[in-house]
Amino acid sequence: MSDVSQPPKKSGWGELGHKWITAIAALVTALAGAGFFIGRTSARRTRSLRQPPQPRRRPSP
Repeated sequence: MSDVSQPPKKSGWGELGHKWITAIAALVTALAGAGFFIGRTSARRTRSLRQPPQPRRRPSP
């Protein structure tokens, strides 16, 4: 019998390692940030945000 014991196999996210998990987290963060800024840029183009609100007029009696 051999005295050499093999380490247990990792499964799930632990199998990828710290560098891969960090890279995936950075990618998700970058995509979320890009989506946020693209959303803000496209929202500025709408008519309601470009013009200040108009005061309401009273109906004449």
